[in-house]
Amino acid sequence: LNDGALTLFTEVVVSPTSDSESILCARLESDSESWVGFGISPTGMMYGANFVLANAGYDSVQKYNSTLDVTKQKPFAAMDETHQTLMNTKVTQEDGKTVVSFSKYLKEEGENEILAEGENTFLWAVGSSNAPGYHAARGMFTLDFNAAAPSSTPPATSAPTPEAPTYTTSAPTLPSGAKGAAPDCPSDLTRVTPLNDGALTLFTEVVVSPTSDSESILCARLEYDSEAWVGFGIS
Repeated sequence: LNDGALTLFTEVVVSPTSDSESILCARLESDSESWVGFGISPTGMMYGANFVLANAGYDSVQKYNSTLDVTKQKPFAAMDETHQTLMNTKVTQEDGKTVVSFSKYLKEEGENEILAEGENTFLWAVGSSNAPGYHAARGMFTLDFNAAAPSSTPPATSAPTPEAPTYTTSAPTLPSGAKGAAPDCPSDLTRVTPLNDGALTLFTEVVVSPTSDSESILCARLEYDSEAWVGFGIS
């Protein structure tokens, strides 16, 4: 944002039980020591927007409503205490930079909703200093968190995901008396699982310990049709 002088880092944490408990985790890094503003505005206009304003001079990160003050003397009004629900707030300034972090519920009564899926319209603004006043720069942008988030899971319209393999005691076992020793994986990994529309292939074999589950191991090999980093997660 701001021609690269302002950067927004975000992550949406979706609650499995209630939309009202899902949150946006955000961090703003600005290449100036000044107040920073982040607004939620479905219309893209300042009026009617809800803002998070951070000011290191006051060690403050709070929620505000924009107002229709044509004099521009009081363009923001702090929300009452019942709406000051931001979490994990912090604002620091050092070496000419301002860093702001906060967490906010996506859905709150009387406020513009942030969508976990779908296009959001946000506003940003920075001041010329920490002194409250008219912004030095401002702008609008749209963001779809679902589209922006990197994911290794193919869409539903892509090739079907293979069923999770099951393992039995027919898998190779550790030699007797080898407790505590590092077992060798078989030279051939027989279970093949295509991923990423076939561009990534997982080869696996489970070696079951005859004495303890804690000594059983997974042998794995990943082959990717690209020179890039590769990740494998257990979740």
